[in-house]
Amino acid sequence: MYQVGPDWGDMVHTKMLREAEKVGWPTSYKTDLTQHDRARLIDPDAPERFVWVLREMGTEILDVRMSRNSIAGFRDHYAVDGKDHRYYICSNGELRNVSFEAAFLFLEVNNHPLGVEGHNRY
Repeated sequence: MYQVGPDWGDMVHTKMLREAEKVGWPTSYKTDLTQHDRARLIDPDAPERFVWVLREMGTEILDVRMSRNSIAGFRDHYAVDGKDHRYYICSNGELRNVSFEAAFLFLEVNNHPLGVEGHNRY
């Protein structure tokens, strides 16, 4: 079992890099993956569980600790503008490709009831 921190973050980030290379995305805004996602994952406040959205034009880490309003906002946005994106659940250091519906169900079921907007910084 890994503890969240730089080693854990680098391990998960390496899995994300491999998956992105397999898919061939992102083609633009690559620093979302190479800089911002890694910075978020090695941060002492890194999420242990999150949804990672891999898009042709960038990536997004959706932290289960964000507010329910933020989850609803992202769900509504990606329902319209995210049909071709790839969604992954990261839990226990494992990255698993899932459907849009499964990704947002994971966020809702695992949401911390006191989630705050600041937990989706990147």
